[in-house]
Amino acid sequence: GLGEEDTVLARTALTFDPSVRDLFAPLSTGGRVVLATGDEADDPDALARLLRAERVTAVLSVVPSMLALVVAASPGPSADLRLVLTTGEALTAPLADAARALGAPGRLRLVNQYGPTECTNTTTYHVVTDEDVARGRVPIGRPLPGARVRVLGPRLELLPAGAIGELFIAGRGVARGYLGDPGRTAAAYVPDPYGPPGSRMYRTGDLARLRADGVLEFHGRRDNQVKVRGHRVELGEVEAAVLRHPAVARTAVAAH
Repeated sequence: GLGEEDTVLARTALTFDPSVRDLFAPLSTGGRVVLATGDEADDPDALARLLRAERVTAVLSVVPSMLALVVAASPGPSADLRLVLTTGEALTAPLADAARALGAPGRLRLVNQYGPTECTNTTTYHVVTDEDVARGRVPIGRPLPGARVRVLGPRLELLPAGAIGELFIAGRGVARGYLGDPGRTAAAYVPDPYGPPGSRMYRTGDLARLRADGVLEFHGRRDNQVKVRGHRVELGEVEAAVLRHPAVARTAVAAH
């Protein structure tokens, strides 16, 4: 948890839902918030300097791609940094191992979070361990209180532990739908056959596997959506835009 002694570095744009946690989690517990300026927020060297100069103890929202750049820019461990929460992209085991060296040895807790905006920011979390690094895969963990996660097959049947299927989310955090877009809402928010009467669940489009110990692993997408620095990008929409140019006959888009 956070307390009066904590200083949180906030670099997330206010239009992005993790900014709510960045700002109000420390303030509600008497802590301090350091706001990265527009230029600093996208500059890993500037962020690495801020961590030290402001004696930051926690970073509550950082995408792994930016975290990797900050790790590379850091001159060494910060004695004050004790908590880093990743979100928005898959966290690899090698990066998790390197990122834990941002803090004093054995002190920094690295937490891998998962959760689409449609389900109110964070749905699951996992504290990274040495075992995760050794296995070569960082799980997305277990659901927060009030959230329910299910790995389902093509007929919405429950899949056994170890099987890869689509991840569905139910519970208090699930949004009502997309404002002014009933068609998209009906496709993404479906009746929950395993919940109370009238309840719904969100179809994430993400593939996941439930381990025997009840921990979830992320296994990519079932469609062509990718994440670029934490932002969703539909490759099909990019291809369609390129094809509108009269000089283009065919196109294929891939994420790097």
